[in-house]
Amino acid sequence: MKILINNKIIAKKFCDCRYLKSLIGLRFRKSFKPYDAFIIYMAPDSVLDSYFVNFEFIAAWTNMQGKVLKVETCKKSKFFHPAIGQARVYEFPADSKFKIKLGDKIEVRK
Repeated sequence: MKILINNKIIAKKFCDCRYLKSLIGLRFRKSFKPYDAFIIYMAPDSVLDSYFVNFEFIAAWTNMQGKVLKVETCKKSKFFHPAIGQARVYEFPADSKFKIKLGDKIEVRK
């Protein structure tokens, strides 16, 4: 399985964080390795935080259809407001070479 943005592959190996695993996400890790991305499933009014994350990362909030609603570079030890209509947050390394823009479509495919 892989993650695509506008039909371009951007992650070949990702961590699908559901249920309790979504509470941990990037916390206590030294890097993204061995993953290229993390998918966090969010309740409509949940905030994202970067406490106990030791590096910067890019977060893209999407709705159920994968449309990007918000993009932010997340620094350590901060809270990030929810996006209206959010369903997932895709987290990528801050040094990623691709650019994510509002309205892009992110999807997971086999």
